[in-house]
Formats: sequence, C-alpha cells, structure tokens
Amino acid sequence: MGDLRDAAQSIECSLMILRKDKDGWVFGFRVHPDEAPRSLLDASLGTRFRIVFFEIADDESFVVPEEVRKGKIAVSTAGEMCRQDSFQDWMLSKGGIAWDIDTDKESVTAELLREYLDIGSRSELLEDEAAREKFRSLIMEYRHETRDKG
Repeated sequence: MGDLRDAAQSIECSLMILRKDKDGWVFGFRVHPDEAPRSLLDASLGTRFRIVFFEIADDESFVVPEEVRKGKIAVSTAGEMCRQDSFQDWMLSKGGIAWDIDTDKESVTAELLREYLDIGSRSELLEDEAAREKFRSLIMEYRHETRDKG
C-alpha cells in the first residue's frame, strides 16, 4: 500500500453540503484556495479517496466525538469492574459459578461479562452501542443489588 505518510494530504475545510442520494451520502466542503491540493483539483469526478476527519475546536485542538468518548469510558469501566472483588463475586453468583481458589476470578469475570454482552472482547465496547447499553444496564443492576450490602 506504500507509505501512508507520503500519500497523506491534509487540508482544513468546512462542511457546507450534506444530502442523501440513491447511492449514499453526499458531502460538500468549502476549502480555502491556498489549502486545496493540486492533486485533488486535477482528479476526475468519481476518483476514490480515503478521508480522515478531525473536528477542530475554537482553540485549534481536536474534538473527540461523543461516541468515541462513551466507548472508551465503557472499555475502561469494564476493565475496572472486572478487577473489583465485589463485582467479581456478584458476576460469579449471577453466572451460578462457584469460585475455585485455583481460578483467576478476574479472568472468569471478564469471560462472564463478554458472554453476557455477546462480545468477543471488551474492546468491542468502543463501537458496539448495543453492548454498551447492555453493559450500562448490568452495572445499574449490580449497583442496585449491592448498594445496601456495603
């Protein structure tokens, strides 16, 4: 595929047009003349490009999309919860599993969580909104059932 750094072109633009046609979405961007790469201007209509977007905040920093933020929080929370003794015990109980002293409770808890969420890896919570919602409900159930057992 070649060196992506050599192939990459970066321009700043503003979204001006957004519409749907029979084949998909059509995006229209305004680009300052000094920013427009010559290779783009010379390209034939229908030329394929891979575009990577970064929203730019007023302070010139990149904006992390809300869905990405939610996904990262879910992955982090899932890891933290699987390391907590009380969550481990609750998940083992919920799964009807008696803990064996020779078994790593964190690993078993992580496996039970993946099975419950129907995912192969907790990292799938980054993009799987349905699994994130199911995980959120599970955490609410756990907190509700264990809140008075301090």
